[in-house]
Amino acid sequence: MSSTFQSTIGTGAQSGPQQDEHTEIPQSLDAVITRCESFSPPSFIDTALDFRYDIPETGYRYWLSKCKDGAFPNRRDISPVELSAQLPNVGLFEVNRNATAPLNLYCRIAGDSIEQVYGKMHRQFIRECLPLEQATRFDCYAAAVLLAGAPIRISGKVSHEERTFMDAEMMAAPLTTDDEDRLQIIVFAEYQPVS
Repeated sequence: MSSTFQSTIGTGAQSGPQQDEHTEIPQSLDAVITRCESFSPPSFIDTALDFRYDIPETGYRYWLSKCKDGAFPNRRDISPVELSAQLPNVGLFEVNRNATAPLNLYCRIAGDSIEQVYGKMHRQFIRECLPLEQATRFDCYAAAVLLAGAPIRISGKVSHEERTFMDAEMMAAPLTTDDEDRLQIIVFAEYQPVS
């Protein structure tokens, strides 16, 4: 599949007061995967896309249905009407390639199920609405999508505000936009009691 995604992680990045070796984003997919596995509790990223839960798998099938001629879907191809049943579990994140901080991840949309777990994120920069450790996780998830240049599966226990009693599985996939400086990632997330 072709895309306009190229690794921009760290491009123009400057160390800020909240960035150190524990919050920097690795520059390779293998390093991001290793970093996520070192979190407590760990998160697991894979490109095999062997989903256990329905919503991430449904999201992946929907994303695939919007791919045309081997290219990633454009943001305007995604229809809230078509996703009405999944909207509580959908997130839309944006990365500015010219960011002066790592990824500068912005949450355009966060469904109710996502905000029940992480709190208010809709229309906010992740580093402004989440604790630094959790924001770093989100940056790593976005970096994995960008470095893979393809959809990824994210799984593990929910760690925000001690909610380690839930399993999370997410499908995160790239979307193209009409603005070369902005990259978007759609996420379909499902949370279940730990099995």
